[in-house]
Amino acid sequence: MGLKKMVLSIIVCYMLLFLSGCQSGKVAEPVVTIPRYEKMNYETIAVNRQDVTPEVTLEVRIGDYKTYDYMAESSDLKLDSLKVSVGDKVKKGDILITFHSDELSEKLNEYEKEWNSNQLRLKHLNNLTAIEKEEDYNKEIKELKEDMSVLALRIQEVKGELANYSIVAKADGTITFVNEELTYGYVNTDSPLLVETCGSDEYEALCEEECNFLQGDIVSAELGIASYKMKVTSVSKKKEEVCVRFLPMEDMSGVSTSETLTMRVKQKTLKQVITVPVQAIFTRGEQSFVKIQDDKGFLDVREVVVGSEVPGTEPACYVIEEGLLGGEQVVVP
Repeated sequence: MGLKKMVLSIIVCYMLLFLSGCQSGKVAEPVVTIPRYEKMNYETIAVNRQDVTPEVTLEVRIGDYKTYDYMAESSDLKLDSLKVSVGDKVKKGDILITFHSDELSEKLNEYEKEWNSNQLRLKHLNNLTAIEKEEDYNKEIKELKEDMSVLALRIQEVKGELANYSIVAKADGTITFVNEELTYGYVNTDSPLLVETCGSDEYEALCEEECNFLQGDIVSAELGIASYKMKVTSVSKKKEEVCVRFLPMEDMSGVSTSETLTMRVKQKTLKQVITVPVQAIFTRGEQSFVKIQDDKGFLDVREVVVGSEVPGTEPACYVIEEGLLGGEQVVVP
């Protein structure tokens, strides 16, 4: 009996220990913390209806712009004299380079030597004719004179070729390139020796009709930090563009005919339009959209109809024809 009570007591103790262990190993339920709402911040711009005056930049250069590449016609040419450098203004007919030719010089020496020899022979035959009355040297003298006439023509031709061994300016203009090898006395036949750029006294620019130039307008063209006043002399249609010609009203002798000036021109003002930067517009297929942020930070995607680009804007902007009313905050990525 006493043994049974002891066994029962031991079993009860183990059960209590087991139950106590299970209770201490119980897993706590997770706690979910909901963060407080905070407004999201995006980079946006306010869009409103306003007048916009597009501005375009035109390239202005010498009218009837043309270049001449002067090449060496023979590898036998040797430089005699280089008479111009880059930036020099030249007139039509000016000598730019002179050459000499070893081949022609040798040929000339050969002809002159033969002619001198024939002249001595002719003198000798004339002396013989005076001394030896019975001998007839007339035929030989005649042939000799004929040979000397041919040689004289050949000598003239070679001298003419040597005299013409030069490069002459084909028009009034400016030297814009001199082959570096010329400065060391070498003549390269594979590339131009000189380049001359020329044109008229007037400048011209091509633009769209919206530029609205009028004959007699006074405008300014820039080259670096320099500015030059010009007068519009004519406005004419040239294919799909308008050709505007300008006459300088200031001394432009320091401007090379190869240089291009720029001119900023205002176009017709667009009345009460909404514009957005190009990076704010995204597309899906053929549709265009922008993102709008309200005052609480929520975003809305708005479909828009995109019009033409506004020239002269930085960054580039497009007119929004439909989809925005004005006053919206458009997200700019």
